[in-house]
Amino acid sequence: MVDEADQVMSQFDTKFLHHEPLTQPDGWSSRIAVAWHEGLASTWYRPLAHRHGQRFQKYETYHSQALAGLLPLLMLPAGESAEAKEAAKEALAEIVDDGPFSGHTLLTRLARLLHGIEDRTEREEEAERWEAAEHYFDTHFAVLTTDPFDAPPDDIAALIDIMTAGYAAERTAQEVAEEWLGRYKPSCMPLDLHYRHAELARLLIAGIWAARVTTSYFELSAMQEAVRELMPLAMSGSILAHQPHPELQAVVPELPMGNMMALQWTPSRKGSGGSLDVLWLRGVGRWLLYHLHDMLACEGVEGPHVLLTSATSYDPYSARYHIDILPSLILREPPECAGALRASRLLFRPRRRPGHERGVYVSGAGGRQARQNAVRVMTDAVCTPDPGATMSLLEQALQNADEDRRRALFVVLSTQDAETSAHYMNTRTSVTACHVVPDSRTPGPYGLAHRRIAEFPTTRATVMVAAEGSAGRGHNMLNARGVAAIYPIF
Repeated sequence: MVDEADQVMSQFDTKFLHHEPLTQPDGWSSRIAVAWHEGLASTWYRPLAHRHGQRFQKYETYHSQALAGLLPLLMLPAGESAEAKEAAKEALAEIVDDGPFSGHTLLTRLARLLHGIEDRTEREEEAERWEAAEHYFDTHFAVLTTDPFDAPPDDIAALIDIMTAGYAAERTAQEVAEEWLGRYKPSCMPLDLHYRHAELARLLIAGIWAARVTTSYFELSAMQEAVRELMPLAMSGSILAHQPHPELQAVVPELPMGNMMALQWTPSRKGSGGSLDVLWLRGVGRWLLYHLHDMLACEGVEGPHVLLTSATSYDPYSARYHIDILPSLILREPPECAGALRASRLLFRPRRRPGHERGVYVSGAGGRQARQNAVRVMTDAVCTPDPGATMSLLEQALQNADEDRRRALFVVLSTQDAETSAHYMNTRTSVTACHVVPDSRTPGPYGLAHRRIAEFPTTRATVMVAAEGSAGRGHNMLNARGVAAIYPIF
């Protein structure tokens, strides 16, 4: 029996998907560069005399050069100007905005555009053009995606030389790319594309750089252990260290198109920057759940019978829709649970404090300190009586509760918010509180490890503060009578 099946599937999927930020502050690309150059300096550059060191240096140069070439193409002009709106309509921006992409994705799309194919849907009447586009890709672009650091085909060598030149070239890569497109355009290219040469040239250059980013990333990860034999390398995050468990790999089939490595661009909300991440998909982890019942059929073992339970993931209109199987069983709630639900109340009681007449906003927009101050103000508004009042909002909510249910749950947006709120209650109010801490962290003076939240009713705390999702709905915290210990949830 698999409860919350959508979450279980997501966990299996995560085992087969590696996600690594490359260009965020302290991203993989900057960490690898700093570690490499600091390691060289500490060893007086001796590793450069070894073939492993020389190869690592070469691919580190490839990687930084490819990032420097690709990132400006992904950064759209900021604001609502005509230039910004026009850039957002280009093929490159549309592909990147659509989700993860790779050099293969971009160059395949270019080949199709050159043959007049604007969408992804194959139609029978366009079969010849699709076939011609695939042939065009195989002829001109395939080697640039599979072996981007080998000698390029003669027809495109001039473009690669300009893009990677270690000298001041007379022409730009954009000019050479536009010239290449003019020379090697298909005979069936639509007339309107002749006015989009600059746009198509940017797509061509971006595809070449993207293939070089992912390939150099993989090669540098694979070489880390060999380089550590030459010098102390303070690197972490080799992609080869993030492998699915061998026993899972043995039963989950590989993707039909092979392991996929792609990039993902997340634009910044401020300015034209953003974050470039790398994704490596090794297989579809949820296959394990779909095939629990027939996984051992090849060995003559039937079953087991599997029951997937979920309230939302079978509904196609749900944001958490995962299971494309019609429900075969619906569980009805017992009458006493239905009665308890009908007796529940949802109240909207906005809190005000001097200086916060418009309401208290817990937001990161004003910076980390402003956010934590807002958490303290909100905590105080719930736990401290208003001027002239005899009871706080928390005391009002608890006054009608049974003696063994006078406990509350505060739901916040992050672990840091939970710690701030609990600390404020324990040091600035008469309320005792604890906050939920991930199992990987030390709880601290007011912390309660996530694995121990069911023990909250046995503590002396009145309030437990938890990040959204980490405490569920509080129904798994029972008092001595076997009844939910938590009465109100804020």
